[in-house]
Amino acid sequence: MSGESDVIIARHEQGDRVLSGGTDAGQLAETMERHAPEAAEVSGTGAVPAATEGAPAVPAPDKPTRGQARFSELAKARDAAQARADAAEARAKELEAKIAAPPPAAAREPEPSTPPAPAPAKPAERFSFPAYDDAYIAANPGKSYDDWEIDRLDAYAEWRDQRTNIDDRIAQGIKARDAARE
Repeated sequence: MSGESDVIIARHEQGDRVLSGGTDAGQLAETMERHAPEAAEVSGTGAVPAATEGAPAVPAPDKPTRGQARFSELAKARDAAQARADAAEARAKELEAKIAAPPPAAAREPEPSTPPAPAPAKPAERFSFPAYDDAYIAANPGKSYDDWEIDRLDAYAEWRDQRTNIDDRIAQGIKARDAARE
């Protein structure tokens, strides 16, 4: 055998159709003629368009391909998401500007005209509670050791709450925040 193939490939083109094979180009042209699509198949409607002589046939509207439809759908979704993002960004800038602006003088709280109430008496530095002994038992008949322990824990919780007055801590935090703003 020689290094080349003995088969000759023929090719025939007609419009957007191409036919190739191992025969001559004349036979391919005849085959293309026999299998030429009808005018109805070309238009995609299934019915033969009624064309008058001298008047051009009206082309059928092009239906987008599946890929074009999907691309169009994705482009709409992208545009909608971009519009939402732009609106959210504009709202965020508006809120930032509102926060950064100092409140108008009418909106500020007026200084209290009456002095604040005096602070309650400060609790003792050390917690003390009567010991569970004969004196406690005599003063509280009918109470067991468990009752004494519960009373002692309740008294300790109240003492601790008085020492860590949450209202004072909140007031200090508010004053510090107001001082930082000015």
